[in-house]
Amino acid sequence: MNSINPLLQLDALPMFDRITPQDVGPAVEQLLAQSEQALQTVTASDFPADWLAIASVLDVAVEKFGRAWGAVSHLNSVCDSPELRAAYNASLPRVTEFWTRLGADERLYAKYRAIDPAHLNPEQRQARHNALRDFVLGGAELQGDARARFAAIQERQADLSQKFSENALDATEAFGYYASEAEMAGVPQDVFERTRADAQALGLQGHRLTLKMPCYLPIMQFAHDAALRQKLYRAYVTRASDQAEPELQNFDNTALMHELLSLRKEESALLGYANFGELSLAAKMASSPQHVTDFLRDLASRARPFAEQDLKDLRRFAQRQLGLDDPQPWDWAYLGEKLKEERFSFSEQEVKQYFPLQKVLGGLFQIVETLFEDQARPGAGLEPQRLFLPHRATGHRGAGRDRVGRPVLPGPRSADRQTRRRLDGRCAQPLAATQRRDDPDAGRTSGVQLFRQRSGRRSAQASTAVARRCHHAVPRIWPRATPPIDPGRRAPGGGDQWC
Repeated sequence: MNSINPLLQLDALPMFDRITPQDVGPAVEQLLAQSEQALQTVTASDFPADWLAIASVLDVAVEKFGRAWGAVSHLNSVCDSPELRAAYNASLPRVTEFWTRLGADERLYAKYRAIDPAHLNPEQRQARHNALRDFVLGGAELQGDARARFAAIQERQADLSQKFSENALDATEAFGYYASEAEMAGVPQDVFERTRADAQALGLQGHRLTLKMPCYLPIMQFAHDAALRQKLYRAYVTRASDQAEPELQNFDNTALMHELLSLRKEESALLGYANFGELSLAAKMASSPQHVTDFLRDLASRARPFAEQDLKDLRRFAQRQLGLDDPQPWDWAYLGEKLKEERFSFSEQEVKQYFPLQKVLGGLFQIVETLFEDQARPGAGLEPQRLFLPHRATGHRGAGRDRVGRPVLPGPRSADRQTRRRLDGRCAQPLAATQRRDDPDAGRTSGVQLFRQRSGRRSAQASTAVARRCHHAVPRIWPRATPPIDPGRRAPGGGDQWC
């Protein structure tokens, strides 16, 4: 274990290469205690109901905790291991309980209600308005048994969401099929060689195929063997379900989904909404579930004629060129590639060679630097093939405040994004953690990379589940300016959610 817990070194960007599972528990315990103390301080009867006073105490403590837990959640998403999973799951109930309690704290709710809007600028007034709305969504107005049940629902949903993600990941990892050389006809050479090497590493013959995108997608696009495509397709679309092969049905998420839906319905009823759709939209731009449905149906009606024409073209091509009268779901990606080759003389594999990893990353960072006027450079990584890229602001000096009153370093557009700010007198850099999962050996040996090859490993579903459950709390700590809204609406839009 490190002598200094890297999760507590918040004056620097996260040191992912130094964080260990053993660091998680102690860091969460310490940072939660500090956040709890900050909450008790600002909710004391003699603490002023002042925007900047609350922000200088509560925001700082909660942001420290959020940065540390965010690093843990990101690692748990992209570098899963039994030890890290156990550490994450051990802390998850306490984290969920704190966020739920913070968002429903009646004393803090009263402090925000007592803030005089006349002393706030327009952005602060909007942020306060959103905060009051989110307190209601967080159960701050619930009493007695309803309040206790609401808190229990939040904790249970976080646990279920984490287990759902683990099942999806484990089901993906558990699948493996060893294909013969004949079955691999048509597959790109780099995939052919890599899958053979994977099998040889295990002392087996053939080509080891998995459901991870760098393997799955090229098989579906280029493998001539329809039976092979069918096998992988069925395994992929039935992952973590009761339709999977018997030996993989221990990862079935069906029961979890039923329970989650039931809890969402109960949560919505507790807060006075007819269904979870209404609750979900309470802090979003769409006014109602029907509004969303109408939008999607309108979009579908406009896109459908073009999709139907594409489908006719593919069916004609399949019959004319391949003698395939009734294409199946596992045939469409393969047919699409063949049609592109015939119609446009275009092959994704030929184009791929012009996009080596470093060139693609260079272009990505150039876009980031242009959009946000920040400099992106490699930092402390997880492994040689996993890059951690901190975004550093260029050329800005001095301290100021953003439009909701937080201390920041001034710079172009600084008020419209997660800004540089000061924690304990030190500048806290904004952080963007991105994940791009693919096979490192392919990029290293052939010098090619394609961003479409995303892995089937899960995204940060568990961490976002916690954030989603505590959406009533986080936007108050990091409020973002939104257009003025009608304060008389029960469920105002505005789309200011941080998570």
